[in-house]
Amino acid sequence: MTRKCRKLLQAICRVTLLASMLCLSIAGANAQTDQQAVLKVLDRYMDAVNRIDIEGITGTYHFPHFRVAKGDVVVWSTPEEAMPMLGLPREQQLSAMRAALGKDWQRTEWAYRTVIAAGATKAHVDTEFIRYNGSGEELERVNSLYILTKKHDAWGIKGRSSFSSR
Repeated sequence: MTRKCRKLLQAICRVTLLASMLCLSIAGANAQTDQQAVLKVLDRYMDAVNRIDIEGITGTYHFPHFRVAKGDVVVWSTPEEAMPMLGLPREQQLSAMRAALGKDWQRTEWAYRTVIAAGATKAHVDTEFIRYNGSGEELERVNSLYILTKKHDAWGIKGRSSFSSR
């Protein structure tokens, strides 16, 4: 896909998301509380990514968990399916995760997170995250949609769709 097509697709997605935001309303104090709970899960997820804590990352997921990227949908039933490196010794886990994030990767931060739709047991969150190298230079900026669900009274990431090249 050309850069121009990708930019156009991202613009269309943004317009669609903004239109959805205008059409949706989230009522009541419980919705506010749930929005905060949803964002806390995403904070825990990002903290685990930056610590390269694979168990911490999968600990924020609800299974089965899905990912849509590069035109494919992948569904994982267990943490081990989502992160096969869980079976490796800690040092090898770190190496495998660093390789997955890119050789120059140092940290990732949310540029923004916007709850665009939320109910009692499901939330859609429009996000953008930025990957940085050790010098603080931007490596990649990625738009994503995270879908979180509430199961057994706990919020978790059920799936995500991103424009990541990884």
